[in-house]
Amino acid sequence: DKLFKKLQQKLYNIEEKKREDYLRKFLFLTRLRPKIDSFIKQNKEYKMPFTIEKESDPLYLEGREKGIEKGIEKRSLEIAKSLLDILDDETIAKKVDLNIEEVKKLRSLNF
Repeated sequence: DKLFKKLQQKLYNIEEKKREDYLRKFLFLTRLRPKIDSFIKQNKEYKMPFTIEKESDPLYLEGREKGIEKGIEKRSLEIAKSLLDILDDETIAKKVDLNIEEVKKLRSLNF
């Protein structure tokens, strides 16, 4: 908190482009995005522009990859549920790329 308050005081008086550059560097160096997000939200009134380079920001790319993996896993579970009444557990596990135990758990929860 002390660091963020000190940073806020220093950045308030810096020209906009320089401030944006400092914030980007700060985010990259600290890799503390959850805390930085709250800092940025608190300081919107100071018109502190902040953009993330989606194509190159390692934190963004990591989060995106995790999101895609979760989406694929969720979709696999939905497909597996739809197949429970027509296929056996082993076939579902192979076709949907799930662990046999996950399919058995799905079956016990849905029937």
